[in-house]
Amino acid sequence: MRIKTKPFNVSRAVQRLKKTLKNIQRHQAGYIRKTAMNSMAETPKGQASAPGTAPNAHLRTAKKDNAKKGIKKGDILKTKKGGDFKTFRDFIVYAKEQDSDGFERYFIGPATRHWAEEIGHTHEFGGSVRKRIKLTFRRKKGGVRKRDTSGRFVKSKHPAKVVRVFTKTRKYPKRPFMVPAMVKTSKKFSQLAGRVGD
Repeated sequence: MRIKTKPFNVSRAVQRLKKTLKNIQRHQAGYIRKTAMNSMAETPKGQASAPGTAPNAHLRTAKKDNAKKGIKKGDILKTKKGGDFKTFRDFIVYAKEQDSDGFERYFIGPATRHWAEEIGHTHEFGGSVRKRIKLTFRRKKGGVRKRDTSGRFVKSKHPAKVVRVFTKTRKYPKRPFMVPAMVKTSKKFSQLAGRVGD
């Protein structure tokens, strides 16, 4: 009895292994991102989570009443399509980088070059943030305007608007969300990687 066998193609086996590992990495990056997003509860603005837990994703709320639209102060606002406005957790993304050997590395976290990057770093590791606040005051109109000798009104030395700028420092305790997500998902994917190695 003769059995014909095909020669083992090493290069094809390596390519299939690389493809499998790429799929595992991609799914792992997406799963870590989803786990971090799900750890954040959607709450109205002003409701902070307990220190040491994941931060809340604050929904956009109305600052004042609007009788025409039937909106009251504190109501959660919706988009024109009826959905929620984007919150901090919607800006958690992942991106890949490919090296010379063809393997891919993934970076997961808040979007860079965006306001979410600074907020995410502050929540993850704690710290303080200095915010520049600009307030504009309008002077009340009233009194008798002065005239010059020709009868023309004299411009007031005091401007109608007064602008004041000051900085305010606010301290934030640690509210990690990325490290717990990686720890939670590492066990699952280490078992999966072990199966592939077998």
